[in-house]
Amino acid sequence: MYEPLWNVAHFMNRSIAFKARRAIVCGGACLALASMWLGVVYAREASRDERTRMAVSVADCIRDEPNCARHFDGAAPIEIGAAAIEGNAAIADWHEARGSRYGQVGFFYACDHWNVASVSNGVPLRPDQLLMDSPLGPTKAMAHRLVAELAQLETQHVGFTEPAKPGSDC
Repeated sequence: MYEPLWNVAHFMNRSIAFKARRAIVCGGACLALASMWLGVVYAREASRDERTRMAVSVADCIRDEPNCARHFDGAAPIEIGAAAIEGNAAIADWHEARGSRYGQVGFFYACDHWNVASVSNGVPLRPDQLLMDSPLGPTKAMAHRLVAELAQLETQHVGFTEPAKPGSDC
C-alpha cells in the first residue's frame, strides 16, 4: 500500500530529531567520563577537618625538620586559615597563634597525610613556588588555580583552626 508523502517526511524528521538527541546525550556522557578519566578537577575549599590535618602536618614539619622550622622563622604554634585543594596539592594561609607572623604554605598529599612543600613569610606564594620536581606536585595549571581559589577564599574571611600538636609520621 502506498503512504502519503507527508507521513514519510514526518517519520524522517522524527528520526533525525531522535538521532540528534541521542548524539547530544551520548556526547555529554562521553565528555563527563573523559573528564573523570583524565582527572580534570578544579580547586575547592578545604574542609575544617582537612585544614586541621594540614595544621598537624605543619607541627610535624616544625618538630622534625630543622629546615622547615627555619622557613616558619621560629613561629609556633601555627594555625591554618583558608585553604584550597586540587588533586593531591593544596595551599593554605597560616599565622602564628601568639604572634604576628603569617604567610602561606603549600602542601602535597602522600602517605595518607599532607606534607609541607613550600612556605612563605608575610607574602603570598606564587604559582611557580608550588611546583615540585615530583609527580606528587601540582601541574602549572593546577598551581595557578590553587592560588586563584585561595585568593577568592580569603575574601570570605575563613576562620583559623586551633593550633595543632605534632601527630605521627608515615
